[in-house]
Amino acid sequence: MLVALALTALAGDRLDQPVRPTAQAVSLSLDPSASDFEGRVRIELAVDAKVTSFRLHAEDIDVKAVRVGKKKLADAAFRTEGVFLEITPAKPLKPGVAVVEIEFANDLNENLAGLYKTTEKDRPYLVTQFEADDARLAFPCFDEPAFKIPWTVDLTVPEGLVAVANMPVASQEPADGKVRWTYETSPPMPTYLVALAVGPFEATVVEGTPVPVTVYSPVGTAPQTAAIRDQIPRQLAFLERWFGRPMPYPKLDFAVVPEFSFGGMENVGLVVLTDGLLADPANTSARAESSIAEVVGHEIAHMWFGDLVTLAWWDDLWLNESFASWMGLKARADVLPDHPGRFGNVSRAFGAMRADGRSTMRAVRTEVDPTDVYGSANFLAYPKGQSVLGMTEQWLGADVFRAGIQAYLAEHEHGNATAADLFAALSKASGEDVGALLAPYLDRPGAPLLTFTRTDTGFSVRQERYVTLGSTIEDDAVWPVPLVVRTESGTTRFLLTGREGTFEVGDGWMLPMADGVGYFTWTFEDPAELDRLVAAADQLSPAEQVALVDDLANLTVAGVLDLGRELELYGALASRVGVPAQRGIVGELRTVEDVVDAELEDAFAKYLRETWSARLLEIGLEPTDGDTPQIEALRDGLITWLGKHGDDPAVLALWERASTAFLADPSSVPRSVAGNALVEHAKTQDAAFQDRMLALAVDTDDPGLRGLYLAAFAKVPGEKARSRALAWAMEPERTVDEMFTVVFGIYDDRDRDGDAALQWAMDNHALLAKKLPPHFLPRMMFVGGSGCSMERLERAKAFYTAPERNLPGIDRSAAELTEAVGACVERRATHGPSVRAFLAP
Repeated sequence: MLVALALTALAGDRLDQPVRPTAQAVSLSLDPSASDFEGRVRIELAVDAKVTSFRLHAEDIDVKAVRVGKKKLADAAFRTEGVFLEITPAKPLKPGVAVVEIEFANDLNENLAGLYKTTEKDRPYLVTQFEADDARLAFPCFDEPAFKIPWTVDLTVPEGLVAVANMPVASQEPADGKVRWTYETSPPMPTYLVALAVGPFEATVVEGTPVPVTVYSPVGTAPQTAAIRDQIPRQLAFLERWFGRPMPYPKLDFAVVPEFSFGGMENVGLVVLTDGLLADPANTSARAESSIAEVVGHEIAHMWFGDLVTLAWWDDLWLNESFASWMGLKARADVLPDHPGRFGNVSRAFGAMRADGRSTMRAVRTEVDPTDVYGSANFLAYPKGQSVLGMTEQWLGADVFRAGIQAYLAEHEHGNATAADLFAALSKASGEDVGALLAPYLDRPGAPLLTFTRTDTGFSVRQERYVTLGSTIEDDAVWPVPLVVRTESGTTRFLLTGREGTFEVGDGWMLPMADGVGYFTWTFEDPAELDRLVAAADQLSPAEQVALVDDLANLTVAGVLDLGRELELYGALASRVGVPAQRGIVGELRTVEDVVDAELEDAFAKYLRETWSARLLEIGLEPTDGDTPQIEALRDGLITWLGKHGDDPAVLALWERASTAFLADPSSVPRSVAGNALVEHAKTQDAAFQDRMLALAVDTDDPGLRGLYLAAFAKVPGEKARSRALAWAMEPERTVDEMFTVVFGIYDDRDRDGDAALQWAMDNHALLAKKLPPHFLPRMMFVGGSGCSMERLERAKAFYTAPERNLPGIDRSAAELTEAVGACVERRATHGPSVRAFLAP
C-alpha cells in the first residue's frame, strides 16, 4: 500500500501526496554581475502517512545534497525528473513532522521568468517573477498555490547594492566583502508571491501611509516615480476603508525594474512594476497618470484579494484577477474622479464580449493543465470576471456586496479559497443564490445577445449567444441576465431567467443597461427603437452613453449591424454625447480601419476631417490650463486619427512644430503629441538623424523618452536605415522593450509589413526563445501572422506548430490565430459594401 501510494503520487502532475510543507527558509548568495548563484533551502514538513519517497518542484536546478529527518537529518537519495525532485530518505518517514534541507547551484535566467537578470545602462539587476509556477526555476519548493506557508529569506549580496524582499529587514551583517540581508518571517504565502530584487536601486520613502512604503527604482529614475508615489497613500487609504480592515502586511514596497513582462506583480509586501510606468513629473499626461493609478490600485487590491486570501488552484484565477481589476478601477475612480479611463469598466465589458464571441474562447473557470499553467489558464478572467462582478454588485446592492466580500476575507484570511467559498459569502449576505447567477458566466464561454421588441405594455426580450463574424458556434445556452433598464421615467429591474421574457415600462426610449453595467450586447427588433435611443443620447449618463457607443460596435463585429450604418449612427451621436463617449466613437474607428482598402483611403480621410476636424479645433490643438483630463484624452485620439489617417493640415502642421520644439527641449512638448510628431518627422530624415536618435536613447535615464527616441530611430526611411535599426534591436544586450519598440516601429502595418514581420519573427526565433518566457513564445505567431492574409496565416502555422519547436500551448494559439484571420477576412467581405456606400456613395 505504501509503495502504491508513492507511485500514484509520482505519476501525477500535481503534488498529491501525504507530505506537505509547513514553513520554508531560503538562503541565497547572489551577485547581479555573475551568471549563476548558490543557495540552500530548509523546508519543514507535515507527514500525514508513512512514505518511502516524496517529491517537490526543482526545474533545471543542480542539486548538490539533500538531507532529511525528524530530530536528526541524514543524507537522502534523490533524482530529478522533469520539473520534480524526488527524494528517498534513508528510512521511511512516519506520520508527524520532518525537515528536508537541500543545497544547490543554479544559473540566473535571462528570459524574464524565475529569478532573472536584467541590465540597464550596463548596470545589472536581479528580480523575480514566479507567477504562475516559476519559483521552481529559482530554488526547490512546493510550487502550487494551495501550499501557503511562512517564509524566511536571507540574501548575501555584494556591498553597495540594495536587496529587498517580501518582509522588512531583520538584520544586515558583513560577510567577507558582502552583506547578508535577513528578513522577518512572513505570514503564510504561496510560492508565486515570494519575491526579491537586488541591484543599485534608488530608494524613495513614501509619506502618509499606514505601513512603511518605499519605492525602489533604477539609478537616475527616482524623480520619475512621482506619479507612482502620489497614488500609493490615496489608494491604500481607499482600499482599507472599502475592505474594512487594515493593510494585511507589515510593509508595502514597490520595485520598478528595467525589464518586466507585465505591468505589475502583486507579490506580498513587494510589488514589482515595469519601468514603463516611470514618468517625467513635469510632463505626465492625464492618460499616463490614469494608467499608473490603475496599475497601482490593481496591485494593492491584490494584498487582500489574492494575497491574504489565495486561490487554491489556477482554475480560479478569476478570484485573483477579476476582483483586482474591478477593485483597481474603483480605487482609481475614487482618487481620480475625472480621469480619462473613468468608464474603462464599461468598454472592457464590451471588449470581453467580443473575445467571448469566438469559438476558440474557453470558460473563465477552465481546467488548467499543471504542465502548462499559463497556456491553459484563461486570461479573459480579467475583463469578463471584472464585468460580471460589477453586474453582481449592481444587482445585489453595493452595501450588500461589500459586506459579503468582507465576510469572505474574514473567514479565509491567510488561507486558500475557491469560487464556491465566495458564492457562499455573497449568498449569505444577500439572501440570494449568487452562485446560480455567477456560475453560468464563469463556467462556460460566451455572452448573451438580447433582442428587444416593443409590446403594448413594455418590451419582450429573447436571448441567444453573441457570436462574432468569422466564428461558427452552435450553442443554445441560456444565461440568467439581471436587467436594470433605464427609461425616460426611471429604472426598472427584471431578471431574465429563460430564453424569453417580458417586462413593463412606459412609452419612449429605453436603454437596457442602466449605468452602463452588465455583460450582454443588445439590439432592437425594430431599427426605429435604436434611432429613438440615439436621438435621446443627451439624456443618458456618461457611462450609459459609452455603453451605447460600445454596443453599436459589438453589433457590427457580430454582423448584426452594418458598419456603414454604425458610422451613420456615430455621426448622429457625436454632437449628442459628452467627451467620454466621443472618445469611444473615435476609438471604435479601428473597426473601420480593417475594411478601408487603398481605394477608400482618400474617402476615409475626408470623412475623418468632415466629422472631427471642427471638434478638434473647438477643444484646441494644444493643451490649455482649463483642460480636463477627459478633454486631454479626446484631443490625443483626434490628433492621432486626423494626422495618421485624415491628412488634416492643422495636425500635420502641429506635428512639424512639435518635432522641432521637442528636439530642442523635450520638456516643451506633451509626450502624447511628441511621439507621433517625432515619428512623422523621422520619415523624412537621414542617417545623421538616426544616429542622433540612437545616441539620445542610449544616453537618457527616462524610459519614456527612450521609447520615443527608439520609435523615431526605427522610422528613418530606406533599406539601409531599416537594416541598421533591426541589427541594433537584435543585439544580445537589448532589453525586450527596446527590441520590440524598434521592431514594431518598423513593422507597424499588418497588411503592408506583415510578410516581413513574420519572416523576422521566424528568423529570430532562437534568440527570442532566450529572451522571452516560454509561455510567451506561442503568441509570437501573431507577429506578422495576424491580419487578413490566409497565406501568411498558413506560413505562420507551419513554422510554429512544427514538432521541433515543441512550444507549450501552440495548438490553442494556432486555433485562435486562425479564427482571428478568418474574422478579418469575413469583416471585409461583410462590411465592405456598406462602408463603401457610406464613404464614397
